[in-house]
Amino acid sequence: MVGEVLGGLSVKTLAFTAILTPFLASLACAVIPEEKGKLLGYIASAACLISLISLALIFKATPSSSARNLAILLDGLSLLFSLLICLLGFLACVFSLAYVSTRYRFYYSLLMVFIGSMNATVLFNNVLVFLAFLEISTISSAVLVAYRGDKRSLEASLKYLVMCSFGVSLLSLGLSFYMHSLGAYSLSLVGAPKLVAYPTLTLIFLLVGLGVKAGVTPLHFWLPDAHGEAPAPVSALLSGMCIHLGIYGLLRFFPVLATDAVNVKAYWVLTGLGLLTMYLGALCALTQSNLKRMLAYSSVDEIGYMVLALGLAFYSLASGLKECLCLALGAAVLEVFAHAVSKSLLFLGSGVVERSAGTLTMEKLGGLRVKLPVTAVCFVTVSYTHLRAHETSLHLVCRLLLE
Repeated sequence: MVGEVLGGLSVKTLAFTAILTPFLASLACAVIPEEKGKLLGYIASAACLISLISLALIFKATPSSSARNLAILLDGLSLLFSLLICLLGFLACVFSLAYVSTRYRFYYSLLMVFIGSMNATVLFNNVLVFLAFLEISTISSAVLVAYRGDKRSLEASLKYLVMCSFGVSLLSLGLSFYMHSLGAYSLSLVGAPKLVAYPTLTLIFLLVGLGVKAGVTPLHFWLPDAHGEAPAPVSALLSGMCIHLGIYGLLRFFPVLATDAVNVKAYWVLTGLGLLTMYLGALCALTQSNLKRMLAYSSVDEIGYMVLALGLAFYSLASGLKECLCLALGAAVLEVFAHAVSKSLLFLGSGVVERSAGTLTMEKLGGLRVKLPVTAVCFVTVSYTHLRAHETSLHLVCRLLLE
């Protein structure tokens, strides 16, 4: 039960500890003198570690069906995403200790807001709070994209902010139709049998709003610029978890879309967008000369696999194929997990390459196996591991297509 005690702390207390700790760390980073920059990095790393431990204790002690009547939502989906956010946030903060050398207060205070807002987005059990923290994560990360302060980073930041804020606005409109019909704003009630007033309009607003955040083609134009111009730890979080908030939204609001009125429409739309995103993402990745932009476009490609799997889930639901529905949703979640971990590590590796070689132009990066042997081994290992996980999820998708 949610009220059970774990080492003297209730699950509810642990959950709020995981949510609030990054924001408290942000306040601390904002007031500590700039001269103690390394201390700010240690505070940020400790905050993420505390949140991660709190969530791990909850995951170990709490059934996935619990926390339905609280202000927080602790089902399997939210816990998985929250654990990934805190884990990758911790890695980004530790990496930042060696990567960041100026504007410590600016960087770490915003980084903690970014991580904390993503965590709050997936843990609070309220649609309005979900939308608010989704927008806060957009604003804080957009400012971090402009960390370098040059023209290119400012343009990338502005493009990212405008497009994703527009997406959140459309998402708000789409959810308002459903929540008005439902008469409540609790995320745990999503999926309750209720006739949506404008099902097709709701589908369009939700898919466009979440598609912008996820970087689905043709709404992905902000993504390569933002990932390419942001500091490496921020790029790791943008690709590792921020874009996956769009996939989280599709998974969370799947019951809203999965109605007889929109099942077939959603299948065709998501399958078409998934295939288009996969093709264009892979094609653009092959033509890039900048390492981070290549990784960014490969993220677009892999978002396409997740969207394709969700499209097949709608088809399975419309056809009454429950086993295929589980396979499709499982493939999407597996791809999220594999992409989040591997792409974050690869972006952090790109930061090492940039600091060592002074460039990210791949034509000028020869001989790094000798100069950076550990980084080279890590790059190959992470890439191979991700390919194996990607192969598994692709196998599930192919099995669905054959069936």
